[in-house]
Amino acid sequence: MKITNFYTTSAPWTLGLAWASGGQFFKSAGDAWIQTLNNPATEKVLTFWDGLVKEGYVSTIPPFTTEYYTAAGNGQFASSIEAAWGPGLLAASLNGKTAGDWRAAPLPQWSKDQPFRSGNWGGSCLAVTKQSKHPNAATLFAVWLNTAKGPVLSNWINYGVFPASLSGLAAPELNQPDKNPSKFFGGQNLVQLYSDASKAVSVDFAWAPWFAFVNDNFNKQIAALFSGQLTVRQALDAWQNESLNHAKDDGYEVKGE
Repeated sequence: MKITNFYTTSAPWTLGLAWASGGQFFKSAGDAWIQTLNNPATEKVLTFWDGLVKEGYVSTIPPFTTEYYTAAGNGQFASSIEAAWGPGLLAASLNGKTAGDWRAAPLPQWSKDQPFRSGNWGGSCLAVTKQSKHPNAATLFAVWLNTAKGPVLSNWINYGVFPASLSGLAAPELNQPDKNPSKFFGGQNLVQLYSDASKAVSVDFAWAPWFAFVNDNFNKQIAALFSGQLTVRQALDAWQNESLNHAKDDGYEVKGE
């Protein structure tokens, strides 16, 4: 059994942990951008995890795979650092196996004296494009889907989609111990825990339009890191430089810092 799992093919997982440590990766400055993938917070996070992986305490199973959910159901790791949608995904993917054995807790902090801080694993949005024949109706539907009691409750119970609206977070009906994802977690009030965590996430954060390349390039650098080809510093610098060059080649006005 391992302590937990490091997600080698999901840059937002690592970025979320660095986000909770004060890390920033992209800033807009007018029509230009500043990219700092190799910031001190990310180096601190990756150095910590690199040690755990190489000492054999942490597994490196790719997320959202059959191998991952088999390992989770068979008790191959004792914990899993998840986003707010994680409990719902686990409940649906494990089909009742280990149901009731899991509990959620706030993200561990670097120091017991620091204020509690958290981060997001990725992020989602609903967009209405210019090609839409009914942009006003589509916009109203998006607002309804994320704020009306019915869909907010259904999305949480059936799919583990955590409410984005403050009014949604305050809905007492979300906490139903006899229904997933709370049921899968032994009836725990997951809504309260994730609601508290959401208030500890810094909103001074941005994503860049070339992030698809950043995510894929992360996989390359992490593979080189864990195989011993690169140090943490070298992996982060390569991630920064290759992503920066790609953004420039795509026509973005971007620089490092």
